[in-house]
Amino acid sequence: MAVSQWRNRDHLLFRALKTHPAINWIAATALVIVIVQQWLLTTPQLFAGGAAVGEVLFDLSLATLAAWVFHLVVVVIPRLRAERLLLAQEHGHLRGASGAAAAVLRAMSASAGNPLPDPLPALTLAKVTTICENVDLQVSPEDFAPGSWQDYLVYEADRATRRHQRIEAAYAFLPVELVAILRGLAAHAYVKQIEALKNLPMSNEHPEFLAPSLYAYLQKCSELGKYLDEKVEPVLP
Repeated sequence: MAVSQWRNRDHLLFRALKTHPAINWIAATALVIVIVQQWLLTTPQLFAGGAAVGEVLFDLSLATLAAWVFHLVVVVIPRLRAERLLLAQEHGHLRGASGAAAAVLRAMSASAGNPLPDPLPALTLAKVTTICENVDLQVSPEDFAPGSWQDYLVYEADRATRRHQRIEAAYAFLPVELVAILRGLAAHAYVKQIEALKNLPMSNEHPEFLAPSLYAYLQKCSELGKYLDEKVEPVLP
């Protein structure tokens, strides 16, 4: 347990040091000036007033280093720690959001008698279109009877919307890249398309008209899943 905690702290410190690289370069320059100044204490000044200039640079560099350490310890590390705890708290909802499109496609495939394997393979637009074409809208989805496919699609879209609404309250504390992906999912054309179906009867025999937006939605969900795999789960406590 102690080793695991140390690794988490070490990883958190590494992430903190990677934050604001421009500020880190300024701090590194200040550190070099401080070291060089100590070496120059035994060296005669090269020009009149050189020693005074060196003292000013030394004082400014020390102040810069102190400000950098203060910012790192008081601002950056606590913010990253809070971000990590928040990601751990919302991880289940984030994972659910990343699997929203896959859940719909699995239901469609199971209804057509061709269940998709787990984990979900990479799907092309042609494959998604075929899955949609094989769905009979007159038959209730598995595990959703007696509801219709329209009821199921609306239910899943509403579920995704509620999930995003919960996460939205934490946007200010989440990484910018993650927020951009989540906003893209919440405002996706597929979600808007399903919302438009709430009060419109689906007269089609098959939902192939959903294939383009559902495929694009799947790609966006996969982007979120990849972000969680690469950026979120490695830093969770």
